[in-house]
Amino acid sequence: KNCTSALALVPFSVKPLLRRASAHEALEQCPLAYVDYKTVLQIDDSVMSALEGVNRTPRALVDSLGPEWRLKLPSIPLVPVSAQKRRDSEYHKEIPKGKSKETTTAKSRVPSGDVERAHVHRALCYLALKQYKEAVKDCTEALKLDGKNVKAFYRRAQAYKALKDYKSSFADINSLLKIEPKNVPAQKLQQEVNQKLN
Repeated sequence: KNCTSALALVPFSVKPLLRRASAHEALEQCPLAYVDYKTVLQIDDSVMSALEGVNRTPRALVDSLGPEWRLKLPSIPLVPVSAQKRRDSEYHKEIPKGKSKETTTAKSRVPSGDVERAHVHRALCYLALKQYKEAVKDCTEALKLDGKNVKAFYRRAQAYKALKDYKSSFADINSLLKIEPKNVPAQKLQQEVNQKLN
């Protein structure tokens, strides 16, 4: 109740969301816990306790709701950009003066392959959650880092197809097949999209 009251005052605050998620989980209200953990990850995808919660709760959800548990979840709220920006500014307030540049430099040392992989993996999660626009964004970011990332092309093509943007989907499949002409899943997807275009 206290966490919900805090969220009414300042929506999309990370700490109350995490505390409420933990409380839901302790009370075996896993669907609500999962939704809160996913909401936190939209605000800040590096929060370890939320990542662990999202990986931990599906086991209980399968047991209680069955294999189609994702369809039975309460809707996951879309976090507005303003809340994400607020989280960024809170983060920078916590850093002592003179440390921000140091932190930025440390972030730039992360190998681009790891960042690219993270975008591709998160896109897969967004596809599973039917958040297709988010999947497109992540694949686009991955392709900026590596213009020949086959998984990014494939997942973005899937997302475009789900969004009924068949021309963009077809273009991505063609780009993928230029890199890997014998990619069977891409060939199947190409046939499906081609039928929609004709």
